[in-house]
Amino acid sequence: MTLRQKQSRFLIDVANLIVYAKTQGIELTGGELYRPIEMQKLYLKQGKTKTLSSKHQAKLAIDLNVFIKGKYKKDLTINTGKQKLTPEQFASKIGRASCRERVCLYV
Repeated sequence: MTLRQKQSRFLIDVANLIVYAKTQGIELTGGELYRPIEMQKLYLKQGKTKTLSSKHQAKLAIDLNVFIKGKYKKDLTINTGKQKLTPEQFASKIGRASCRERVCLYV
């Protein structure tokens, strides 16, 4: 699969996740999709990452900010009223995820 094909599939997954979130009463806003190496180096220096390599550099990762009832959800639990999920569990409904404060979907 080419990089372009992976990016296309990834954005379809993101769209599906946004639609799923809406059905759960969760609002998502976009965070970081593309991350230049300079930003990755800064994040490494600040301790926000442990590597210089990131799927953001290939546009195969996105940070999504989670809002429930209009409030930014910074903690690791998303309580939809129907079920309680970590961001990883929430994003895994569509793809795979790994992040601390935001849902980060990647392929």
